[in-house]
Amino acid sequence: MSGLTVTARTLVRNSAVTFQNIKSLRIVSSLDSPADSLSAEIAANELHGDFGHLEAHDGAKLLFSGSIDSQQESVSGKGALIRLDARSAGALLLDNQALPSVLQNVQLGVLFNRCIAPYGFTLFNPNRAVYVPVFTIRAGQTEWDAFVDFSRRAHGITPHIKGTQVLIRRPGGGTRPVIISNSADGASYSSITHTRTPYSIISRVILRDENGQYTLAVRNSAASYTGAVRKRYMVPMEEHADRMALDANQRIRRSMLEYEHVAVTLPGFVDIGLGDDIAIRDEKIQLNNLSVGEREFFADEHGMITKIKAVNPLYYD
Repeated sequence: MSGLTVTARTLVRNSAVTFQNIKSLRIVSSLDSPADSLSAEIAANELHGDFGHLEAHDGAKLLFSGSIDSQQESVSGKGALIRLDARSAGALLLDNQALPSVLQNVQLGVLFNRCIAPYGFTLFNPNRAVYVPVFTIRAGQTEWDAFVDFSRRAHGITPHIKGTQVLIRRPGGGTRPVIISNSADGASYSSITHTRTPYSIISRVILRDENGQYTLAVRNSAASYTGAVRKRYMVPMEEHADRMALDANQRIRRSMLEYEHVAVTLPGFVDIGLGDDIAIRDEKIQLNNLSVGEREFFADEHGMITKIKAVNPLYYD
């Protein structure tokens, strides 16, 4: 871990303190969350008071930038140990609630400017403009949850974040995949685990109509491949009254996303981003059409590794 450093800034003087004696470091990112998280344990010669902002680097490469959530300091005969937990700027979208209101005939850009833009994020939305007749922001919803609900309602897509940009598109596609292989050119791996969970698959969702009867069935055509028979009954959300099947389709897609994933462990910190396409082309295992749904950097006295969870982007909702 010779190139690994954590730099924290003190709240009182805003002075930078750089630590190199890092006992362990974990950085986790996920398409499902706007915030990356970091946990670090650091052996220190002294204590420095309250920290605010934190950055982690591997040499010149920035691994993480965010604000301290928790700081714990302990002293024993072995010296001082500092534990820091932090999250990236996307945490602001989770920690702040949206103003409860009922919006009429609005586009996604309006809600973005209201809920997301004030926290320093920009928007990439390649989809055609869609007006939502009525949208309710419920009491207690976070800024991010309200925006996600609107994006799903307007475009059928769950947004995700890269850096400071909010993307309204599904991950994967349009780029050459990162190749993972121990028998050909590509990133070498330590282990690959391919998991299928047919139990998660929903085969059919039956919706209640305006008369209170369960008459509309939305079927999962992919369920027949596994033989799954698992039905659910739903009452569509009020905002989906004009597109009743949207709720059901998204629930089916999520069940298919959870059906299959590939966990890959690679030595060192590998530059693979959330949403990146990957392909496994090894003499022992061949898998294509995968996208990075989660990524973890971990380092301790035994070395550094990258863990990724790859999913089928076709079912990302």
